[in-house]
Amino acid sequence: MNSKYGDNIIDFLRYLEKFVKSLTKDNKIEEFKTFDIKSLLYPRNKDYFGNLSKFLLAVISARIGSNFINEDDIFEISELLKEFLGQELEHLPYLSYEELYVEIVEQVGEINGTVSEIIEAITVTIDFLDTFEKVSQTIDRSNEKQKLLAYLSAPVNQLDNSVSGVFNENDYTDIQRFFTELTNENNQSPDSNISILINDFQSLLNILESQQASSSSSKMIINDSPRTQQRNGTTEQQKKQQQQQYLQKNKEPFYSKDKIMQVSGPSYVFTPSDCNVSIQVGIPPDTLKRDQSICHFIVPHFLISKDVSLSEVEFPIFYNKFVQKGKTKVVIICTVEQKQRIETILCESIFGPAPEHIYTDEEITIPDYKIDLLTERLAIDPRANDEKLDSYVIFKTFDTFGVVDIDLPSASDPTKLINLRIRNTKGLISFHEDYHVVQKQLHLKLQEQQQDQQDKSSSSTTDKQMINTSGNRIILKNNTVSVIDSTIESQYVPVLPFGNDHEQVKKFKAPILGVTFLGVSHGLDFTHCSHTTGFIIWINGSGVVVDPPVGNTTYLQTNGIYGKTVEHIILTHCHADHDSGILQKIIERNKVTLYTTKTINESYMRKLKALTGLPEQSLKNYYTWVPVTIGNKIKILGAEFEFDYSFHVIPTIRFKLEIYNKKISYSADTFYDLQKFKQLKDQGVLSKKRIERLKSFVFDADMIIHESGVAPIHTPMANLLELPSEIRKKIRVVHCSSSVDTKGEIIRPKEGLENTEIIKVDRKYKGVAECIQIQTALNHCSVFSKLSPAEVQRVFFLCKKIWVKRNDVIIKKGSPSDMFYIILSGKVLVYENEYEPIKSTTSVGTVVTDTTTITTTVKTDAIKIPTIKLCAGETLGESALQLDKNIDASATVIAETDVCLLVWKTMDLRTEFHSNLNTFISKVHMDLSHINSCRDAIIRAFQHNITQHINKEEVDSIANGSKDVSFAHHQVIFNEGDTSDSMYIIKQGRVRIHSKKNKNIIRYLNVGDFFGETAYRRSNEDSNFLPTRSFTATAIDPTILLKLDIESIVNPRIQNIIEQKAKKNAEDNIRYHAYSPKIRTPRTPRKVYPIEGLSI
Repeated sequence: MNSKYGDNIIDFLRYLEKFVKSLTKDNKIEEFKTFDIKSLLYPRNKDYFGNLSKFLLAVISARIGSNFINEDDIFEISELLKEFLGQELEHLPYLSYEELYVEIVEQVGEINGTVSEIIEAITVTIDFLDTFEKVSQTIDRSNEKQKLLAYLSAPVNQLDNSVSGVFNENDYTDIQRFFTELTNENNQSPDSNISILINDFQSLLNILESQQASSSSSKMIINDSPRTQQRNGTTEQQKKQQQQQYLQKNKEPFYSKDKIMQVSGPSYVFTPSDCNVSIQVGIPPDTLKRDQSICHFIVPHFLISKDVSLSEVEFPIFYNKFVQKGKTKVVIICTVEQKQRIETILCESIFGPAPEHIYTDEEITIPDYKIDLLTERLAIDPRANDEKLDSYVIFKTFDTFGVVDIDLPSASDPTKLINLRIRNTKGLISFHEDYHVVQKQLHLKLQEQQQDQQDKSSSSTTDKQMINTSGNRIILKNNTVSVIDSTIESQYVPVLPFGNDHEQVKKFKAPILGVTFLGVSHGLDFTHCSHTTGFIIWINGSGVVVDPPVGNTTYLQTNGIYGKTVEHIILTHCHADHDSGILQKIIERNKVTLYTTKTINESYMRKLKALTGLPEQSLKNYYTWVPVTIGNKIKILGAEFEFDYSFHVIPTIRFKLEIYNKKISYSADTFYDLQKFKQLKDQGVLSKKRIERLKSFVFDADMIIHESGVAPIHTPMANLLELPSEIRKKIRVVHCSSSVDTKGEIIRPKEGLENTEIIKVDRKYKGVAECIQIQTALNHCSVFSKLSPAEVQRVFFLCKKIWVKRNDVIIKKGSPSDMFYIILSGKVLVYENEYEPIKSTTSVGTVVTDTTTITTTVKTDAIKIPTIKLCAGETLGESALQLDKNIDASATVIAETDVCLLVWKTMDLRTEFHSNLNTFISKVHMDLSHINSCRDAIIRAFQHNITQHINKEEVDSIANGSKDVSFAHHQVIFNEGDTSDSMYIIKQGRVRIHSKKNKNIIRYLNVGDFFGETAYRRSNEDSNFLPTRSFTATAIDPTILLKLDIESIVNPRIQNIIEQKAKKNAEDNIRYHAYSPKIRTPRTPRKVYPIEGLSI
C-alpha cells in the first residue's frame, strides 16, 4: 500500500482492523490482538511485514472455509475487499485472495537489500508461518489443510531465484528435498508439513546469518555453476579468489542500486556502471518523445498491455536509419517467438505488403486507371528491393537458459567493452555485470493463471499469447513492476498528453460539418505538445476519426466524448504514427467500423495479429471492416466519400467527401512533386490518368488537409507554396512540426476540441442535420429499441432540444418526474443522496494590510460525491416513461459541463399514444426498482470486459432484459450436461461451480460474478445447436440470480458486450479449471544454476 492512498481508504482500513481483531475473540488467536492496519501505509519494515502477515492470514482464513470464522464475516470481508481494493487501491477485483497472498508474500521472500534486511524479512516470514500452523490446527478437514499448504508453498518456490547466490548448492539441497517431499500428499500429514516448512525457513535463516557473519571477515564463498565456469573459462579456485576480492572491497554485499528508472508510459530504463548506453524495458509508442538516444530495447513478456503496444520499435528504427543516417542501429532484445512477431510488424511497416497481398486490380473500378504500387515504391525509393530488415535493426534473442550477453562501450575507456548479461526468467528481467547482480529485478507480473499456464507449456508456446487480455496496465510498486487495473477510461497516458496547454472543454457542440485536429505533427517531432497527425471529421453531430493518434481516446473521454459519438474510423496506411491509436478505439467500448481498402486492412490485420498473438477470427470480433474501392463512392454518416491511392512508399489511401454542397479532402502521406511526376511519366512508370489524379484529386475542396515533410516520402513545403493562392488559403497543413515555415500563406491548424474548425453550410441544411442528429440519438437509445418505425417517428416529433449551463440543476430529487432526457453532448452528475456531505472543512487565513492584520475563517462547501456520471448518448428521467403513474424523481442531476439535451414531456407522450397507451408503456417500460437493485451486480460483472467501459444506458438495458430468480440454500441451479439455455449474474448470495466428473471444486462465485456463458449463441452459430453445461452450479446460500434474456436485448452494441464477456468467461474457466491453485499440489522447483555473484 502507498501513503498517498491514506486519506481515501481510512474507512476501509478501520473495517479491516475491526475484522482482523474480531478473530481474537472468536478464535482465540492471540497474535491478532496487536494488529495495526496503519502500519501498512508506511515503508516496508518489520512492523509492516508483521502486520501484513496477520492481514493476509485473516484474508486466507476467510477464503478457506466457514468452519474457521463466522460465515457472515466471510461474506462481509469478501465484499469489502472487492469494493475497496477495486475502487480505491485499483487492485484487480477478481484477484482471488490466495493470489493476493502469493503476490505480497513474494515481496517478503524477494526483498531487495542487504543480508541484514533479508534476515529481518525471513524472520517475520517464520513468525507468519508459525501463526499459520496454529490456524491449521483449527481446521478440521485435511483437504483444506492441503489447500493451505498449496498457498504457502507458492511464494517459497520463488526463492530459487532470490537466494541462489547467497548460499551454496549443498545448503540448497535441503530446501529442494523439502519441496520434493511436500509434493507427495501421502508422505506426511499437513500439520507436520507446515512444521517442516517452518524448519526449512529457519534453516535458510541460519544459513543467511552464518553467511552474514562470514562475509564481514571476507570468508563468504559463493559457488558458480559448472555451466557458467565453462563459459568464462575460469577455474573454481580463480572464481573463489575473485569473489573474495570483491567481498573484501564490499564489507556487506548489496543487492540493489537505483539504476532502473521508471519513465513515462509502462517502460523502464537501466544504465550500466561506467557506461553511457542505456537499455529500455518496454517500448510504448511515444518513446522518442522522451529520449532519442536509447537504441537498446528489451521487449516485455507481453507485447501489448491494455490498449497500447509495448513493442513499438518502428520509429526508433526510422529515427536511427534516416535522421541519424544509420550511425547506429536499434538493438531489440527478445525471445525467438517475439522476434518472429516483431519482424512481421516491421516488414508490413517498412516494406509494405508482399506482392501476393496487393489487390489493386480488384479495388480499382475506374476504366483504364491502373496503379502499380510496387513500381511506384521503387520510383520513390530505388533501393527498396535491395534493403533487408537487418539493415534497419539487430535482434538479440534469449537462449534456452533465458540469457543474452551484449558488449557495451566503456565510458571511462572507449577502447574497452563492458560485458552485460541480461536474464529473462519468465518475464523476470535481471541485469548482471562482472560477477554480481547490480540491479533489482523487474518482474512484469501476469495473472496467476497465465503464469501457471506458462509453467506447464514449452518455451515455443509460452510467448504465443503475449496480450494482457485482462485489461491491465503497469505501474512501479515497491521494487517490482505490478499489474493493476482500471475500468473507466483508457489507461495509456502519452508523454505529452492531449490538452496539455488548454483546460478541459466546458462546452462542446459537435458541428454539422467541421474538423477537430487531434494532432498535426509526425512521429519524429520531439517538440513540446506535438502529436501525430489525426483528426475527427464531424458530420451531422457524429464523428469519423482519421488515423487516431495514441492517447486520443483518453482526451475525448475526459471531455465526455465516448465511442458511440465517434465510432467510425478511416485508416490511411500502416505506419505506426497512423495506426497505433486504432487499437485504443477498437477496445474503447463499442464495436467500431473501419473503412479502408482490402490491401491496407489485411496489412493492418497481420500487424495486429502479430502484436496481440490473437487469431484473425478473434480480432474480427472487435471491429467491422467496410471495404472501400477506388472509383465507387460510399456514404458515411450521410456524406459521400471518394477514395484513391496516394503516392507513398507503402499502400496509402487519400479521400475527399461532399455533403451539403461542401467538400473536405485529405491527401494522407504522399509525395506531391510535379517535376517528379513528369519524369516518371517520361519513364513510363506513371500513366497520364494516374498523374492527372495525383495532381488534382485533393485540391477541389473547401478545406484541403495536406501533409508536408521530407522528400521523397513526403511533400516539401516549397511544393505546396507553389500552388495558386486560392488553393493555398484553403490548405490546412499537417504532418509537420511547428518549426516549418509556411510563409504565412498556409495555415497549420491548432489541436483540440476548443479549436474545432466549423465549415458553414446553408441554413436550409441545418434543419436536415438536426433531424439526422435526433434520429441517430433515437436509434442508439435502448429505451425505444422495441418501437416500430412508425412509433419512433411519432416520438421524434415530440422531442425538444435544450441547452443547460454548467452547474445548473436538470432534475431535482423529490420533484415530479415528468420529463425524459437523452444527452446529446456534455456530461452530467447524478446524486442519489442529494448533496449528502461526507466531509466539511474550515480554513483560517490571515490578511495583512498596511495598518491592520485581519484573521478570517472560511467554511468550505461539503464535498459531494456523485452516484453516477453520465455522458453523451445516455438517458435521464426514465421514470417519466411510466405514463400511467405519477412518480417523483429519485435523484438530483447536475450539469457538470454545458449540456445539450433532447427532452420529452410525459404529458405529450400520454396525449400522442392515448389510444394504445398500455401497448406503448409495455414497449418502453423499465422496471426502475429492479434496475436499481441489480445495477451494482451488473457493473461488477462487466467492468473488466475487453470493451473496457460499460455505461449507465447499457447497464439499464441489460438489467431491463433480465429477471430475478431465487434459489434456496444448497439448491442446484443447473447440472453438468443440462441443456444450456440461460446466463446468470449473481445479485445476492454465493454459488459453487464444480464438476461431478472429477469431484474438484472449480471455483466459488460471489455477487457480481457472471456464469452460464455456454448459453450464448453467436450470430454465426447454428440456431438448432443446443450447447450443454460443462459444470454444475449450486447455491451455497439463499441466492438471487439475474437471468439474462439475450433475445430481449436487441441493441447490437450491448449484444457485443455480452458476447465478449461470455467469451472471456469461457476462456477464464478453462484456464482456472486446468491450472487453479486450489486443486494443484505444490510443484517441485526447477534446478537452479547460481548466477555470477550475489543475486537477490
